[in-house]
Amino acid sequence: MKSAARLANTAVGHARNFYRNSTHAADAREGQKNIVQALPDRALEPALRKEIKTYATKHFGSKAFAPWLETYAAWRGEFVEGCLPDNYHNQYVVPHAMGPHVGTLRNTLARRILETDRLPDIGYILHGRLYDVDAKPVDITSFQRAAFAKYPHVYVKAAKSLQGLGVQRASANNLAQIVAKTKNAVIQYPVEVHPDLAALSYEAATTIRITTVLDKDGPRPVASFLRTGRPSETHIKADTEINFIVAIETGDVAAKAMLGKWQPISRHPDTGAPFQSVRIPAFDEMKAQAVELHARIPQYLYLGWDATVTPSSDIMFFEVNAGHSDIKFNEAAHGPIFDGLGWDRLHLK
Repeated sequence: MKSAARLANTAVGHARNFYRNSTHAADAREGQKNIVQALPDRALEPALRKEIKTYATKHFGSKAFAPWLETYAAWRGEFVEGCLPDNYHNQYVVPHAMGPHVGTLRNTLARRILETDRLPDIGYILHGRLYDVDAKPVDITSFQRAAFAKYPHVYVKAAKSLQGLGVQRASANNLAQIVAKTKNAVIQYPVEVHPDLAALSYEAATTIRITTVLDKDGPRPVASFLRTGRPSETHIKADTEINFIVAIETGDVAAKAMLGKWQPISRHPDTGAPFQSVRIPAFDEMKAQAVELHARIPQYLYLGWDATVTPSSDIMFFEVNAGHSDIKFNEAAHGPIFDGLGWDRLHLK
């Protein structure tokens, strides 16, 4: 017989999952609505909805996983089995892939753990104290003098920043005030991006997300998409970003995109200019660098790398995501990205 404590924990777990699934369902249905509003022929027939619900129940163990599968089908124009619903990914894949290490690869630790200079870190704020890139305490006056002798501004990213939240651009006029009010953060210099990528965005640096998976043969890249910012934004924000599909084999960027709420677009929402097909410079090198770095930290079975390319074709990584690394767009565009790993059957273990 289960103890009262175990029963209570089980009840709390069920309640938490119910809330998460309800939130996911609302987000997925909003996405479907926006897709169909722009592309009416993507509306799902009742028979297909029934098929997807039956599949979700039989394959993933619950109809609660059907809404994201429906959104993927609406975006893609067809239902593809094997793609992971985002709430299933959150509930089962993240704990499996990260294990006890989930949340440990914070941006204040990534450079030290990975032992690489491919992250543009120049300092850290730890427990309210300022450190240089070698983790030595430094006063704000000396830090500012060195930083702004090289760069017009820097970025202060909170240790738990998410989806563009917790990021501030700082100048010599306000860095001291930001540091004084911040408990834990990384400070990074602005990365100049390759002209081919800069043409896609404005002030915010164009970012490419590379997802790598670690299996028995080592790390390998499985999916990618590209994100750009909007006019007057100093950095990319999830609510307003533009997402482009990227072919993982070639680095070709499709001439169609999606806004943050799954609105399909083929023209820039601010300028009206049609999107042009482009190829990400040094994409093979970008994938190779992500794979090389992933091999250094086998504690994580999959990671999401936010990268860009400089004018000299060097690869830089803004951060690495070890946790809920966004997979929805990749699954919808060209999933199943985790095919063959058995991660669609984790609920049975």
